Amino acid sequence: AINFVPAMISQEKYFKKLNTEMPVLWIYYGLMIVMAIYNLLIFLSTRDRDYILYVMFIVSYIIFQMTLNGHAFQYLWPNAIWWANNSLPFFIVMSILFAGIFTTSVIDAKNSFPGLFRLMLILVILPAAIIAVLSLTIKYSIAIKLATAFIAIGAVTWYIGLIYAMIKGSRPARFHVLGWTGLILGIVLFALKTFDILPLIFLTQWSLQIGSSLVVILLSL
Repeated sequence: AINFVPAMISQEKYFKKLNTEMPVLWIYYGLMIVMAIYNLLIFLSTRDRDYILYVMFIVSYIIFQMTLNGHAFQYLWPNAIWWANNSLPFFIVMSILFAGIFTTSVIDAKNSFPGLFRLMLILVILPAAIIAVLSLTIKYSIAIKLATAFIAIGAVTWYIGLIYAMIKGSRPARFHVLGWTGLILGIVLFALKTFDILPLIFLTQWSLQIGSSLVVILLSL
């Protein structure tokens, strides 16, 4: 079974959960938005496309998180019922798509590692684009399973590609392996928790937020 259905809880437990989680989530959103603006300003001053690709990843990831937590429907598209009900798999896949495009650009995979570039294109970037489109045309129950499975497999594949580039001497790949390690672990833990392989504990519940916070700070530095 895949665990995306909220459980019924008492009013007291709900408000306790709300008061505990909401401040943490909004601090997290604020951090991610600040990092997106920071990298957008660098792009405007340098015109280096890697920065705008990074901004696109951060923005897609923020929206994914807001959609996952119900805040996108609450604040961004409160009247778009169909979109609210079907957009989560789309943003899950878009985040890995932009991450893949960004990292292949940063390590200049097309020129420095043409074999790796083709592999990333075939196994990560093109499947992500296809699944993103499919997620809006097939049943949600199928789309969410497909997107969740792909993000775990795609993220690990792309991370192995970065390790390969690092071993081959790519200096940018060294920093990216370090930066993305936390998020890759977070994605894998999230996927395992979603498929009920791991229990719902603090680490699995907040793994995506912890991992993505680390990556945006480390890569921005």
